[in-house]
Amino acid sequence: MKNPAISLVAVVVVCLSAGAALAGDYTYSGSLYGPSGGLDVTGEWGPVNLSWTVTGDAGGAWHYAYTLNTTKKAVSHFLLEASSTFTSGNIWAFTGPIEIETWDPGPGNPEMPDSLYGIKFDWGGSTNVTYSFDSNRVPMWGDFYAKDGTGNYVWNSGFADTDPVDPPTNGSLRDHILVPDTITDVPEPGSLVLGLMALGASLGGVIRRRRAAKR
Repeated sequence: MKNPAISLVAVVVVCLSAGAALAGDYTYSGSLYGPSGGLDVTGEWGPVNLSWTVTGDAGGAWHYAYTLNTTKKAVSHFLLEASSTFTSGNIWAFTGPIEIETWDPGPGNPEMPDSLYGIKFDWGGSTNVTYSFDSNRVPMWGDFYAKDGTGNYVWNSGFADTDPVDPPTNGSLRDHILVPDTITDVPEPGSLVLGLMALGASLGGVIRRRRAAKR
């Protein structure tokens, strides 16, 4: 007959191992360029490069950074897709004014291929701009759009396609970029360990009661 105590130890060891795996850090980076490397570019904007780095820890915080380089004409604003439940409570440590809502093609966003729900970084002023922030949302694949004030626009070539649901990786997936997802990050390692200890104690109590009943 299998020893219940050994089974309990095995459960706790497996769970603690899973917790250790979650405690690691994650970094993803990628880039697209245009007009022929994953970015659609109009007007005098070309070549244009967008690069991004997404860094996360298992404590619930992810750092997102996007750098847009144009050859001339300063960036006016930058739209970044996010999941439909993303709110101002999911973003912090950003620079400049932002707005979060649904953005539609039109006079404010000329030639944008489709509507986009997400974050508008309503500032720019340079041909080399970095937009960064922290969030408790894990990365997914999505879209972006940016413009200047004189008829130059850029967006990822996969904008009008269905966003991939594949896990985040380095590089780009079908001309999409990494953006904040619906779900929050995994629990902090400390909280996870405490929960596993409580589970172990509970299982231990069950084993003791079963032993007592057999006497």
